[in-house]
Amino acid sequence: MGSRRGFRERRRRKKASRAKLATKTEAVRAEAHRAAAGRSTERRKARLARHRAQLGELWTWTKGVGLELRSRARLGARSLRNRAAPVAARAGRLLAPVTVALAALARPLGRAARAVLAPIAPYVSRGLFFALRAVVAVADGLLGAATWLWRQLAALAAALRRWWRLHVTPARAAAAVAALAAIVLLVAQFIDYRGVAIGGDQFQGGVQPPSLDRKPGGEPTYYVLAGLAVVSLGLTWLALAGRPLLARGVAAIGVLALVLTLAVNLPQGLDTVSFSEAYEGTEASLLAGFWIQLGASVALAASGIALSLLAPSERSPSRRASRGPEPARPKGTAGAGA
Repeated sequence: MGSRRGFRERRRRKKASRAKLATKTEAVRAEAHRAAAGRSTERRKARLARHRAQLGELWTWTKGVGLELRSRARLGARSLRNRAAPVAARAGRLLAPVTVALAALARPLGRAARAVLAPIAPYVSRGLFFALRAVVAVADGLLGAATWLWRQLAALAAALRRWWRLHVTPARAAAAVAALAAIVLLVAQFIDYRGVAIGGDQFQGGVQPPSLDRKPGGEPTYYVLAGLAVVSLGLTWLALAGRPLLARGVAAIGVLALVLTLAVNLPQGLDTVSFSEAYEGTEASLLAGFWIQLGASVALAASGIALSLLAPSERSPSRRASRGPEPARPKGTAGAGA
């Protein structure tokens, strides 16, 4: 028991010594941090004081330079006036007879000019005032026309904004995109979607090789997509009219067009087997019709999905409100039916 008590006492003393050592270490560390912070603060203050002193010296030097320049400018101006005074006096004495002669000549000329211009002065003044009034009238007319045009444009913009708020809805926007995509898909069936270049390695310097076997986009699918595009137009109109489930058919047509484009048009557009046996250097390329058909298919599928989510149904409150209140039934109708 004594040995256990002694072991516990030694263990407690070691813990106490370790805690005391840790406390002293933390105190020394904190003191070192405070000393370092104090030294950094003193260095910062010394640096700021040095900068202030340098700025003061610079301001004093600048002020002294400005005073020196002003005093030198005053002295230069005074000396220049003193040197120019004799020259100016001599020039005045030399030009005095000329000035008197010009004044004597100007008097009869002035009287003759007044005698000649006096009869026509009213007409000249009237002409000047007429021209001034004409310029003012033209400027006033232009300003009025500009004001009227601005008011008309503002009224047109307000009308377009009201029309947009009343008639343009997310469902109608999706329907417009779907209709446009269907029309583009229909047109893409009659645009060349592929071409085969022969002897491409023999042409250099930017010369394009001849392209053969150009085919429209509807030929690989036997123009099935043209009919589906027309059908999607009708489905779009019916979906916007209150049957949103038909918009899923529009999306299905878009997905089908995308599948046919990638599964039929793409392999046949890059096929050169029939020409590689007869010609050398054959290379097939996809033309604008393929990419137009691909983009129209994606747009038709996406707009069909959006239309199926946004189109109002026949039972929706907004459609019933747009149709107006239903006519009231007579009271005896229910009894008669019963």
